[in-house]
Amino acid sequence: MDHIPRLSEVLYVGLCRKLGTPREIAIRRDVLDMEEMIMKPFYIHGGVIEMINNTLKHHIIFMEDCETPPGFVRLRLLTPNYAQSSIIKNLVERCQRYAWPSLPVLEKIIRNRCHCVPIGSKLDSPYNELEWRLSFSQAEQQLVCTMNHTQFLCYGLLKIFLKEVMNNRQEPILCSYYMKTTMFWIMQLGHVQWYPNNLLDCFWKCFKYLIHFVYPGEFPNFFIPQNNMFINKVVGDILESLLQELYQYYRMGVSCLPLSPTLRSILESALCSPSYVLSFTENNTDIDLCGYREIFHLLLGNRSQCLQSLTDLQTMLLNDDGTYVPLPLRDISWQILGICQHVVGDLDGALLSYQESLRQEAYHGIQEATYVRIEWVKGQLDRNT
Repeated sequence: MDHIPRLSEVLYVGLCRKLGTPREIAIRRDVLDMEEMIMKPFYIHGGVIEMINNTLKHHIIFMEDCETPPGFVRLRLLTPNYAQSSIIKNLVERCQRYAWPSLPVLEKIIRNRCHCVPIGSKLDSPYNELEWRLSFSQAEQQLVCTMNHTQFLCYGLLKIFLKEVMNNRQEPILCSYYMKTTMFWIMQLGHVQWYPNNLLDCFWKCFKYLIHFVYPGEFPNFFIPQNNMFINKVVGDILESLLQELYQYYRMGVSCLPLSPTLRSILESALCSPSYVLSFTENNTDIDLCGYREIFHLLLGNRSQCLQSLTDLQTMLLNDDGTYVPLPLRDISWQILGICQHVVGDLDGALLSYQESLRQEAYHGIQEATYVRIEWVKGQLDRNT
């Protein structure tokens, strides 16, 4: 995906229209800041801490001990003088080590600290009713507000894909909080270039990092990494099913995006454009997709028409002597055709196209990906028989 800057720009513009432009997002954040400043003296937090003119009527400290799981505590009423929590200390050390978030934001998070909500852990324990979950909702809001617009749109892209594709089932497994947590972790690592023409690469790195958490069944909370948010929630067959689903989308690559109606509508203008060009920068090669418009229509139009169009293209490639598709580009051409046939459900046609891709000159170095796709299709065909 990092080789498709034009497609990234199309997504960037489309998501700006759906989620808001940089100016619109800035205005919303200013409004939220004003609302917080005006209403803060009147907030009552959980019916426990009451703020009037920024003073505390009651002082509560949470007790961290070995009997409560990470992220959960018990409460005790104490005097105002109490030691700083080890949770805050560990968070500060990690944030300073990675230099994210910035010091002013980190200081604000420390001042606001966290809230305690009356929710016990999912572990079997006779003391669940005494446990309170630590909530960093205000800190999360601060971190979201630090996002530049590409980061914000990538977060929105993850949420759209989650809602319209991954959670398109009777019992969704993941919620948007996992997407937000993934964004926080990868932003802190700092291994992503957050630019509009790199939006797809940003999304794909976040998606792979999501798989990185799901694979071992350990999804650490950003503020308390020892708190595995999958415990007694996403385990066993549920975890295995989720992992297989994520790998399926990962292997599909860019072709998984139009499975979302929202993203399909955004991409339609680019995919149907005669002038759309897919750039492969490492080989200084441009592939004009004008002749492949019908391939991408499979993501947008009538399935029977798509199948016929793909069959016609397959026949053309089989009989082409280089007139329509230059010989050095035939490996990627067969790969694209196979992906499209795979997405639309023509597994036999996809298998043939992938196999033909391997028979061509290995100009783009995609053989390993092709072998993976072949094994995936064969597995699907075996399950269907």
